Amino acid sequence: MMRIIIIFAFVLLCGCRNVPLTAGGRNILVISNLDSLPSGCERLEVVVAKAAKGYDQALTAVRNRAAAIPGANTIVINSVEGHTISRRISAIAFNCSLNKATTLAAPEPQSIGVSKELFEKAKKCQSKGGIWVNNQCVVQVD
Repeated sequence: MMRIIIIFAFVLLCGCRNVPLTAGGRNILVISNLDSLPSGCERLEVVVAKAAKGYDQALTAVRNRAAAIPGANTIVINSVEGHTISRRISAIAFNCSLNKATTLAAPEPQSIGVSKELFEKAKKCQSKGGIWVNNQCVVQVD
């Protein structure tokens, strides 16, 4: 009888493997509720994952699955089910990168006390990938 219990325990423990967090999964922001979600995020789809080793492994699995959705960069935990050993997490995947880009209009040179010639030089510098600092264009060369 003891031999059967030992074999059963060994099979049970070997069946539980760690879920590694993928590079894409590392880039997924986890938010615990919808109230904390930034405005302007686009809802993509629901992601569900289960793990036999508890909450951390289920969360890793759900982050990895969300990373496979094109455009997903944030998840909001929808529900957590199960007990200490086995967990199931349901989350909603979002694309929140849309609210990060902001277009700003360039000010008129006269409004900031700069000559039009200097302003044009700085704009040209920026268009070439440089930064205008102390009346000179600084460009990084690799």
